[in-house]
Amino acid sequence: MIVGITGLNCSGKSTACKFLKDLGFQSISLSDYIRKECHRRGLESSRNNMIWVGNEIRTNFGSAELTRRAVKDFKKENIVVDSIRNIHELAEFKKLENFLLLSIDSPIEIRYQRSLLRNRIEDVDTLDEFRAKEKEEMSDNENAQQLHKIIEDADYIIINDSEMNELMENIRNVLEL
Repeated sequence: MIVGITGLNCSGKSTACKFLKDLGFQSISLSDYIRKECHRRGLESSRNNMIWVGNEIRTNFGSAELTRRAVKDFKKENIVVDSIRNIHELAEFKKLENFLLLSIDSPIEIRYQRSLLRNRIEDVDTLDEFRAKEKEEMSDNENAQQLHKIIEDADYIIINDSEMNELMENIRNVLEL
């Protein structure tokens, strides 16, 4: 089984991936390929740099390039792939047998509070900045992040607005684990 994970910033995608990894899934994040490229260029892996470099990779190598890189690294039968953010990336994954896409979602206020708690370099200081940054990730440009289109195309949407155990139970139920 290949499980794609998508969702907005701080919705619980990493938690979902860690849960599946703990169950024996190989975990791959498309963002890691972008981080590697940022590192190669001597850039900080800030959210702005990640968006810019990811869009540049899609423009220069094709909109599904990150998917092609990830598939080359598949080593197990059960795989979870995080950070699918472009419709062409998703289309490549959908060509694979046993692929399904989970969208993890939470109310924006909860996600903003989570971003404040994790205090990452790419996070913002105000809810308005959080909303503005989120809007950047919902482009109609085929080489940019198109989260709104990916979320619309999810096989299942899991709302993560409660305790972590509930998120894990919902994932177990959806995937019949």
